[in-house]
Amino acid sequence: MHQYFPASKVIHTGNPVRASLKHLVRKRRQARKHFGLAPDKKCLLVLGGSLGAHTINESILHGLAPLLEAGLQLLWPTGHDYFERIKARLKPAQRAAVHLYPFIDAMDLAYAAADLVVARGGALVVAELCVAQKPTIFVPSPNVTGDHQTHNVWPLVEHQAALMIKDGEAMQALSREVIDLSRNENKQKLLAKHMGAWAKPQATDTIVEEAMQLARMKQEG
Repeated sequence: MHQYFPASKVIHTGNPVRASLKHLVRKRRQARKHFGLAPDKKCLLVLGGSLGAHTINESILHGLAPLLEAGLQLLWPTGHDYFERIKARLKPAQRAAVHLYPFIDAMDLAYAAADLVVARGGALVVAELCVAQKPTIFVPSPNVTGDHQTHNVWPLVEHQAALMIKDGEAMQALSREVIDLSRNENKQKLLAKHMGAWAKPQATDTIVEEAMQLARMKQEG
């Protein structure tokens, strides 16, 4: 924002996130039970936004067999438009390990249940994942103004807080990257630790405080 406004008028607040994303470790057992997940298997949370993401959904389907062979279970909100089509394409043997939903309301429990995450790069999901501190592979959408999703996640990638795969490479590379990360405990811990350094859990309070201060200044002026 410094290129558009004087530095003295810019305040870095972060994006507001739901308070329920704090203390997720305490919710892990409850979350696994809520979604019917096996307690002893790593869980991959697949996020494509509320409407779903075609590239992510197709890439996960393309690599589903090796993902399951690697011992992963999936928590997968596909988006309403994709749910029935993806459900119909699952093989009977895959359905026990693939927990499919059109949409998930209890996102705090979804994050709590997850060991790894695949996501687009929208500002809100990036902010939430920083607070949740989950090892994440981002697949930014190229179909957004100014390629802003790539800009959202690139600082995290540069500082070893997340991994990124280009949209056009996801079909071939995504499942392989997920499996490699699932087998690398040290990498998972490193990403989670570094992602936590970018978290702004008090963003809502900061925004309210600044707004109130501006209101007081206006009244006094």
